[in-house]
Amino acid sequence: MKKVFNSIALTRLTLHESFQFHSAILSYFKECDALVLTAYLALYAEAVEEFDEAVKQIRASEITEILAILDAVRDHTYIIYSRLNTLNIEHFDPEVVEAAKAIEIVLKGYKNPVNLAYPAETSILYNLCQDLTNEKYAPLVAKTGLTEWVVELDRANKEFDKMFNDRNNAQSVLVANKAKDARVKVESFYGLLMLMAEAELVKGNAEIKEYVDRINTLIDSNKTRIAKRATINAKKKGNNKDDEEIEL
Repeated sequence: MKKVFNSIALTRLTLHESFQFHSAILSYFKECDALVLTAYLALYAEAVEEFDEAVKQIRASEITEILAILDAVRDHTYIIYSRLNTLNIEHFDPEVVEAAKAIEIVLKGYKNPVNLAYPAETSILYNLCQDLTNEKYAPLVAKTGLTEWVVELDRANKEFDKMFNDRNNAQSVLVANKAKDARVKVESFYGLLMLMAEAELVKGNAEIKEYVDRINTLIDSNKTRIAKRATINAKKKGNNKDDEEIEL
């Protein structure tokens, strides 16, 4: 049987491109209202819905209540430590004042990290704690009497980082596997739907025939996107290879 619909390598679409593609295909077939495809369309629609849920989980998987709580703890610790150090600049002991001023310069150098994205804040607080516990600044922190606050800030930051990484590693595998299964399922039902649609076109089904051009246009636009990405990636690999040869 001669193919009516253009072919496409579905696995070369990104996850979100794949979902958008199948959503559009589903929409077209729902519009054409071909009764002979009702059963196949129902299976495809269910698969697309499952795929949608899997994609949504990926978008939301990094944000959880427990991470928000741990982040608030380290934010609070940083803010209070910073304020206490600033107060020490008004201390009656000149040595404490000098120590607090030196630490204030370090704090201002890193700026306030509490409103940054999780990974960025983690990195800044890690580096800050490293500085405040090195040979140069640890004695100054001790002079201000705030060593315990630095220790607590370091602990809170590391606890957040561990939870963030552990949870993401475990959940990312689970979510990725679920998305993969949903994608395989939707691609399978897509293949079946298109096969049945082509069989009906051979029989002269007018409802489906009206949508052939629109569906092929969608397919071709996605094939163009895939081709462009392949070209860009090939150029990047070529540039990297040239860079390596130059370095040698």
